[in-house]
Amino acid sequence: MDIASDYFLGARKLTNHTAEISGMCMAFLLLLTVRLHHVAIYYDAETDAAMLKDDTGEPAENQAIISVGRELRRLVELNGTVLHWVKVKGHSADTINDKADELATIGMHGKDQHGRTRQPRQLKYKQIVSHHYDKAEERRQAEMRETEQDE
Repeated sequence: MDIASDYFLGARKLTNHTAEISGMCMAFLLLLTVRLHHVAIYYDAETDAAMLKDDTGEPAENQAIISVGRELRRLVELNGTVLHWVKVKGHSADTINDKADELATIGMHGKDQHGRTRQPRQLKYKQIVSHHYDKAEERRQAEMRETEQDE
């Protein structure tokens, strides 16, 4: 694990929780590279999702990756994307959730269910955030100025 890497999101321990949060972070990074108005985020781990979607709770573990996830979510929202959070039941033969779990396992162990080594696609966190943060912040400030002028 290389914490200086552009791919490092903050997970110092690889678990099912950090895999789920990493998946959400990667989705947020992807959303910063495309323009979508509405996106559904499906999740099965209520606690992990709540820490990202509502900024609720102070994590005892995984503080760095949760902070990154919160920052990325805010940038996505500032970029104009409305996130719709959809809870699905885990381990219930839900095709999409099962695929997400499979991808999380690949990301966590680097191997699929057949033991084949896989390299997950990663986006450069630091590069994308630094490129889009200023643009999103400028848009937010312009909206605030418009609101103040309307008042």
